[in-house]
Amino acid sequence: QTSSRHKRLVLLLILGGVALRVWALGLPVIYDEAFTYTYYASRPWHVLLSDYSYPNNHILHTLLVKLSTGLFGVGRIALRLPALLAGVLVMPLFYLFVRAVFNRFIALMALALVAASGGLVEYSALGRGYSITWLLLVVGLLLGRQFVRRTDPMAALLLGVVSALGLWTIPTML
Repeated sequence: QTSSRHKRLVLLLILGGVALRVWALGLPVIYDEAFTYTYYASRPWHVLLSDYSYPNNHILHTLLVKLSTGLFGVGRIALRLPALLAGVLVMPLFYLFVRAVFNRFIALMALALVAASGGLVEYSALGRGYSITWLLLVVGLLLGRQFVRRTDPMAALLLGVVSALGLWTIPTML
């Protein structure tokens, strides 16, 4: 029972968040991004999956970077594409979670904060795994809510998988 005005505002906030994230793609490549690519993503798959000699290897993110740079060539956009997509997807999912827990007005305010948050915008545009972890956390919150409300075993299983993927991306997901 959402008004069309509210839906347009949600869409406008998401598009604004996307615009900020796309703009931030133009920021210079930082040391951690370059290190991730040169030391991990450019190496063979078995090395990427087994070498955690530095915590800089956000393994799931690095796998996605390897796929992205393999498809689109080595460049700033391809290096940052997995983080950007996760940073964009987290906005509507976070809105849905907050709306389910509170109401549409609080969800709208939360979406505005997420869309314009400097840290979240920056991490969505940097070739690091933090935005993927944030996305997996929000998906986990949605699945957890589904499990609690309906005692859905599939939601519990998916929650375990999503949590494992988040931990595989960055151990701080724990």
